[in-house]
Amino acid sequence: MRLLLLLAATPPALAQTTLPRLQDATVVAKNGTISITRLPIQTPHGTIYRDITIELRVDATGHVTLTNAVPPSSPSAPAQMALPAVPSNTPAHQAAVDLPQQASPPVVYQHFTAGLYTAADGSLVQLQNRGMDLIHNVPMWTLKSADGTGAIDELTFYSGPPWLNPRAGLLKRAGITSQDFAYGTSDSGSGRMFGTGALIGVAQDGKTLRVVSFHHGCCANADTPSAELRFTRMGG
Repeated sequence: MRLLLLLAATPPALAQTTLPRLQDATVVAKNGTISITRLPIQTPHGTIYRDITIELRVDATGHVTLTNAVPPSSPSAPAQMALPAVPSNTPAHQAAVDLPQQASPPVVYQHFTAGLYTAADGSLVQLQNRGMDLIHNVPMWTLKSADGTGAIDELTFYSGPPWLNPRAGLLKRAGITSQDFAYGTSDSGSGRMFGTGALIGVAQDGKTLRVVSFHHGCCANADTPSAELRFTRMGG
């Protein structure tokens, strides 16, 4: 079996100081694709972050290959790289495969405008800035009904990427990695889509506030919205 291996003779000193912290990254595995987002790598010069996508393919004989493991913005690379088939006690640096990768983009914090918003049915909600979450150090917001009507009772959500969100565990289990929304949960409510415990996302474009639910069925969350509400900010 032909193996395409990158044999890296890594000096012992460098191996001790340059370490990836996979436990601090966001790792999402779905079918044959493994997405690693913001993998912290401690180098002698400080911490850097990398995004890596690994796509596994298996042929009829059970042979595993890495396929299209190339970030979208990277130059083209070989379509396939064979995984090293080595004894389990072989040192890792003697059987390394060079994975295409890219620097992680800057952390994005979504921006919102506090105030009173109205829905098409006339119901009113109040968006409030609660300051920084003291544990996770991300901006915290609440959206609650201002008149006791409509589909929303009270929601709490957090600006920032999924991996910094206090609800990161829920987001990871749902397979959510997009930064299109600020995420949180419903604090109270009787409706299925926006009722207590529902996983929600919030985004603002000008005076329009979008609130989506990722709650599916009786008690599951998924990475695609199941319902959406739109509100318009009142006043200037």
